[in-house]
Amino acid sequence: METTNTSGGNKTIVWIAVGCLALLACVVVAFFSGIGGLYWIGSQTPDNADILVNIPSEVNSGESFQIEVVVTNTSRTTIVVSSIDISLNYLSGFLIEGTTPPYAETSQYSSIGGGETFQTYYFHRSLAPEESLTIVFNGRALAIGDYRGNVDVCIDSEFNCKSDIARTIVR
Repeated sequence: METTNTSGGNKTIVWIAVGCLALLACVVVAFFSGIGGLYWIGSQTPDNADILVNIPSEVNSGESFQIEVVVTNTSRTTIVVSSIDISLNYLSGFLIEGTTPPYAETSQYSSIGGGETFQTYYFHRSLAPEESLTIVFNGRALAIGDYRGNVDVCIDSEFNCKSDIARTIVR
């Protein structure tokens, strides 16, 4: 007569179950940590600079206009005007012909969760304490309509941004 030992098989199943639960717990913690990290990054706003965005509320089709962004360093250390992001929802009615000072490079990105796509203009300009920088976007109105979207001014990194809402009506 043969005897079988089933307690060893039961221990193996228990250890596999414990391992799977531990792996599942790690995945859940990583997921919520990632969401929390993205929320934290998105909630950053520059507190070391005053930022003023001047956008015309109305222009005529075919007319040239300017968007002015004034950044003033209010901290005791040097800051960097990293980039300015303008929503393509807003820019769909306009052509940006250039900037003063000139931007270093440009790219596009979509915001997390879709929603908006942005045109990013990189400046990488240092500002000493109490110094101001005025960046002028020279544009031309192309199509009649009501255009709106976000304008984000990023200081010291691509994630430390102040967001304003832009709206211009083209007649």
